[in-house]
Amino acid sequence: LFSGKVSAVERRTTEGFLRGRATVQGLGDDRGSAATIDFQNEWLVFWRDDVPAASTPDLICLIDNDSGEAIGTETVRYGQRVTVIALPSPAIFLTEAGLNHVGPRAFGYDFDFRSVFAQ
Repeated sequence: LFSGKVSAVERRTTEGFLRGRATVQGLGDDRGSAATIDFQNEWLVFWRDDVPAASTPDLICLIDNDSGEAIGTETVRYGQRVTVIALPSPAIFLTEAGLNHVGPRAFGYDFDFRSVFAQ
């Protein structure tokens, strides 16, 4: 979905959750674009140039470009060079009940889920 360098990380702990946002400035083919990834313990919404491009329940993953390791919300840090990828959601989360629990609206976002993998 995106490749770049982490330029900012905001974290706060509220109501037992680690919440925040990571900002990534594009590199390579993504130079000139910016991404933000919101999180609440897990990556929730990937925004490319302020447009939601991926969201829960699809699995948003940050990969460290140097090590190939996954980067969690608690370990992302300024200066890391990362690639953002998505993996398809388990089918149970795509049901109406599943989306009510883990879709973007369940976390307060004002848009419906649209899978990165939808045709």
